[in-house]
Amino acid sequence: MITVTDTNGASASAGFSLTVNGPVTATQVVAFVGLTIDRATTPVRPVTGSGGTGTIHYSISPALPPGIALGSTTGQISGLPTITSASATYTVTVTDANGETASANFSLAVNPPVTATPAVASKVLTENQLSTSFTPVTGGGGTTPVSFSIAPALPAGLSFSTTTGAITGSPTATHGASSFSVTVTDANGDTASNSFSLTVNPAVTATQSIASEMLTENHAVTSFTPVMGGGGTTPLGFGIRPALPAGLTFSTISGVVSGTPTSASAAAS
Repeated sequence: MITVTDTNGASASAGFSLTVNGPVTATQVVAFVGLTIDRATTPVRPVTGSGGTGTIHYSISPALPPGIALGSTTGQISGLPTITSASATYTVTVTDANGETASANFSLAVNPPVTATPAVASKVLTENQLSTSFTPVTGGGGTTPVSFSIAPALPAGLSFSTTTGAITGSPTATHGASSFSVTVTDANGDTASNSFSLTVNPAVTATQSIASEMLTENHAVTSFTPVMGGGGTTPLGFGIRPALPAGLTFSTISGVVSGTPTSASAAAS
């Protein structure tokens, strides 16, 4: 209430309302904003303003990369960045109706597009044999984290990591050569894809072709193959145990026994 009084003591009064608001504040709510070139930005408010008097407005320094902008009334960053930009610090200033200000910082980067690079063009596995882990397509660029997906589904027994793109496991069925597509997706939904070929061959077989062979000491043998190999993934290798009698050789490539035995040896398997 304010009273006005003249020199004769006459007075009149009137009231008014007065409010003193708290100071303007600027609070960082997102420390880092990672964007991907040519990918629409999900609106994000890195700094929130509050307090002060009346409507608050937002401004930013330095200017954001081309294609994106800061809403002066919302404080939100939106748009579609058109060039890459290394991580840099930006200052958002919040201003109230009386010109009171407060500021806070955040970092922003515009990353290059996601890439999907073939690392293994073709892979041949063997049924029921544990596969050495391999990554047919590697992801790069974009905004981390990136994730991986594959289509169509891998043959039974194999697993695909959605975080690394690695394939592991033991295939439990044969599978003819076919193409699989791996898609890499970044944190902003940007994608890239590439393909590779995968085959699962039948399990290795060892088929007895000669049950028993009798040789003569110091007499050259006609080469023979006691066990035939089949299936699997070429090339096949052969091994034998125990060791053959002295003078005989065993081919680890073909499984053929040849040579001239130089000493007698009792029947053995």
